[in-house]
Amino acid sequence: IRTVAGLVAADLDDVTQVLGRTVGERLHQQARLQVFEREGGGPAYELLPPEAGKGLLRLPEPDAGDVYLDFEGDPFADAAGREYLAGLWDRGGSFTTWWAHSPAEEKALIEGLIDELMRRWAASPSMHIYHYAAYERTKLQALTARHATREAELDQILRAELLVDLYAVVRQGVRISKPSYSIKKLEDFYWGQVRHGVDAEVADALSSVVEYERWIVDQDPQILERIAAYNREDVRSTHDLHAWLEERRSELAAVGYELDRPQLGRVEEVTEAERAE
Repeated sequence: IRTVAGLVAADLDDVTQVLGRTVGERLHQQARLQVFEREGGGPAYELLPPEAGKGLLRLPEPDAGDVYLDFEGDPFADAAGREYLAGLWDRGGSFTTWWAHSPAEEKALIEGLIDELMRRWAASPSMHIYHYAAYERTKLQALTARHATREAELDQILRAELLVDLYAVVRQGVRISKPSYSIKKLEDFYWGQVRHGVDAEVADALSSVVEYERWIVDQDPQILERIAAYNREDVRSTHDLHAWLEERRSELAAVGYELDRPQLGRVEEVTEAERAE
């Protein structure tokens, strides 16, 4: 078997005999979906059988206070790199940004962001913070540690399991007819193939780094405007992906599955002693 089409044509029993039942069936299904789209069938998906605590069962009950987070970082700025932009989208369609062009401003960025998250959590105790893949969680932990600030507040957020990684929901809950699980590929299912309001020069994470490096040299404010527009579409896409996944969850429930939700955490006030630790 040398091609994806060859894998589809192969006898499933032969495939699973070599790769094992679980891996063989997964790869065979993935290949079948990809060939279907390649041959003109359009984007396709199949729902995976639910498992406790995995996939679509990782989705909490939607809440009006839910927010969607995305960082933009430049690994070449400063000695340890720089997270120069944090963008937050909420269910009301409001987009908030925090910028950082120096280590001191990066500290202010993480403080402002976490203070806003804590404020929103206190106002909406059932809210969650959605992101796509591990980058945002990793950078929240890295920035609070790097600047020795808001570590107690972040600990509250993590222990309450407010962060929800939609990448894990997708990988464990849905098989798609795409060659990767990049959110840009998933957008074909809920947006079609066009991103709105995004400059072609800032089309992905790597090009945003290149453009930010250009800004460091040129100081052209329009560059930052293009990066902000790209980030805005990322968090809006995360929101719309969440809505699409909720539809898939309803689709799964409609065929007879009983689907649980994760338990809610609770907000606790951070004391001055905890903040000083």
